[in-house]
Amino acid sequence: WWGTWSDIFVLVWINCLFFRYVLFFFPHLRWTKQAAMKCIVPMLVIAIHFVVAFACLAIVLYAIFTPRSSYFRDVDTTFLSTVQYGLGSMANLNDLNVSHPIAFVVIKFCSYIGFGLILKNMLIAVVVSHLRERTVRENAAFHPLWQAHANSVDKFNPATSKPDEIPPSLRDRCSVL
Repeated sequence: WWGTWSDIFVLVWINCLFFRYVLFFFPHLRWTKQAAMKCIVPMLVIAIHFVVAFACLAIVLYAIFTPRSSYFRDVDTTFLSTVQYGLGSMANLNDLNVSHPIAFVVIKFCSYIGFGLILKNMLIAVVVSHLRERTVRENAAFHPLWQAHANSVDKFNPATSKPDEIPPSLRDRCSVL
């Protein structure tokens, strides 16, 4: 039991060190490093959602298929079988379908919706939104509302400011007000 979990820990640790090396060692990846630093908190939240969803899926698979399958006999094999199922490479899917066909179809449908459509696309949405924010910050000097605040782009945000907080020099340029 300890050997399996220590192997998983070492694998995760080596991957973290690899990404740290790639992001912080090469100076020409400065934009990527800054984007990764801004995305770290939302990505950790999404990773927590993934872990919770996999834990819920493991509990459901363990509760339903323990008497029928040897792949769900204890915590270690249930965890590894759930990861295999999530990656799409589980070998005994037909046996699970034969033992509980309706439950298997419901689990498969819910896991497709939860993992395939929602959680995976949340990560893509976070990365794309941060890339869009970077392009807005790069092109802020060309927008008439932001031209006067080129040095304080981080401090002044017209979307969150109240009309009385906008400087008088910008009120005539802003068509929304």
